[in-house]
Amino acid sequence: MAEGLPFGDSLSDLIIADLSLHYFTKEKTSDILSDIHRVLSESGYLLCRVNSVKEYENNENKDECFEIEHHIYKNARMVKRFFDRTDIDEIFIGWDIKHASEVIIGKYGGVKYAWEICLKNKKDE
Repeated sequence: MAEGLPFGDSLSDLIIADLSLHYFTKEKTSDILSDIHRVLSESGYLLCRVNSVKEYENNENKDECFEIEHHIYKNARMVKRFFDRTDIDEIFIGWDIKHASEVIIGKYGGVKYAWEICLKNKKDE
């Protein structure tokens, strides 16, 4: 995703990004979303799940991380972003947010806090 999607313009009516958009800085996330916007048809949808800030707050290893940008943390292995509703409104500006809810999901045998989001493309609006 970070290197661009290998698809033509307006090719898809639906793109799913399940727990994959939160591994990047704000700038890189914006670049990825621009590319997704390019690939989606005019009436296409993006369905995604991203980490909630509650996931970070409940992370037992958070003392090993340091904040490099607002709600973006780095540890020895990776960069990870955590979202609250304000972050969602900011990062998905230019999209029609049809649904955004904070949920608890089971992941790797434990509890994971995430946002489930449905966005409609706003091409040429």
